[in-house]
Amino acid sequence: MKWSTLNTLYGISIRDSETLVAMGRVIGDGVCNFEIVDVAVDPSYQGQGLGRKVMEYIDSYLSSVALGNFQVHMFQ
Repeated sequence: MKWSTLNTLYGISIRDSETLVAMGRVIGDGVCNFEIVDVAVDPSYQGQGLGRKVMEYIDSYLSSVALGNFQVHMFQ
């Protein structure tokens, strides 16, 4: 998976001990264009607010680095 994380500006992972249970990442130019990609929660951990927590961390990151008129994209 090394190739898929090369352009990551920010990544968040949530673990239960050593098990990855939720993650998300942001790619973009790091200034005014950002794309939220790969947001995922293990099905057995869904319904516990982990996806929301991932998005809270991503929102906090974007608020701290983006310029005034920035664009955020998210595709399904």
